[in-house]
Amino acid sequence: MLNHLFSSKTRVKLLTLFLKNPQKAYYVRELTRKIQERINSVRRELENLTKLGLISTLSSKSKKQRKKYYQVNDSFILFEELRSLILKAEILSPTKLRKQIEKLGRIKLAMLTKSILQPASREVDLLLVGKISRPRLDKFIKKFQRDQAREINYTVMDRGEFEDRKRLKDGFLEKILANEYMKIV
Repeated sequence: MLNHLFSSKTRVKLLTLFLKNPQKAYYVRELTRKIQERINSVRRELENLTKLGLISTLSSKSKKQRKKYYQVNDSFILFEELRSLILKAEILSPTKLRKQIEKLGRIKLAMLTKSILQPASREVDLLLVGKISRPRLDKFIKKFQRDQAREINYTVMDRGEFEDRKRLKDGFLEKILANEYMKIV
């Protein structure tokens, strides 16, 4: 998704790494290993991002090492917006999310509502229908909330309850289904 928005896949990988880990500093060879890109393209993108002001350079404390470290500049004017964009793009990667959700049990339906993209929303963000392992679900939700840096509102129903509520035109379910959503499973 972001590859189409940004001109370079190396830049997207660097932005993702830096913006998901804003307190961490990396040196060039470490970055090439982490994002699995060639050193010249990593250096070129680091130079571009540094000129832009999004990435800052730091010198190593040891005189023997003499490594140059790079870290995201969290006071960059668009830092929060870029970080939010990266995190949202990662959520909306249907294949990655589908794999995670399918591990929860026998899922018949999984959908994200548009409220997942609106942090102030108090609506349901995630609807899951099927036979779901509660411990796996708890672990998944904790990680999902940590990744999103906010509480995730979710609803779990077994298939029978979902079908009954749908047939009875349950207001809660109708509201979810009437709005925009992205079907994952």
